[in-house]
Amino acid sequence: MFDPDRDWTCPALGLTPETYWSHCVTVLTFAEEMASKKVATRFGENFSTAALLHDFGKLVLSEHLTPEHRELLRQGTSGCSMVEHESRVLSVNHAEVTAVVTQSWDLPEDLVKAVQYHHSPAEFDHPMCHGLNIANQLASRLESRAAQLEHESESLAVSMSALGMTSEKLNSVLHDGSVRLEETMEIYS
Repeated sequence: MFDPDRDWTCPALGLTPETYWSHCVTVLTFAEEMASKKVATRFGENFSTAALLHDFGKLVLSEHLTPEHRELLRQGTSGCSMVEHESRVLSVNHAEVTAVVTQSWDLPEDLVKAVQYHHSPAEFDHPMCHGLNIANQLASRLESRAAQLEHESESLAVSMSALGMTSEKLNSVLHDGSVRLEETMEIYS
């Protein structure tokens, strides 16, 4: 059962209620910016929902991490991405947990697969998954998470190629999405 008074802070996953909400809204904003610029002919009707839910598994994991797992996650990624580190420490990562949850909610299969593979879009070659990967990476760029970007540059290239997205279009989405995000955050702050 959801406890609104629970402390959802989990530094091992880079999670506070504020950073989680902000990241999801940022990913949603970039997803909507890509859709408005018609980066792909069709991301799917559940693209915005996928953007909002893509990291929900972090909340689930934070609820169930033992102190030992928290410490192992906090120790650092040792040259791999955070998702790979989660998988090594926990034998599962937040994207896989998100997929299990969204599947249990009977959400559409394309959404389930897009959230599951948003860090490895080559495993689900679908515009929604590629768009989610790009939106997530743009959010990480804006949030100055350089370590994550370093480990996911290959997946960004895969997604850009799959969508026929140029660097100029990526920069346009980053710029215009950032402006849209500032306006959104002003409304909800």
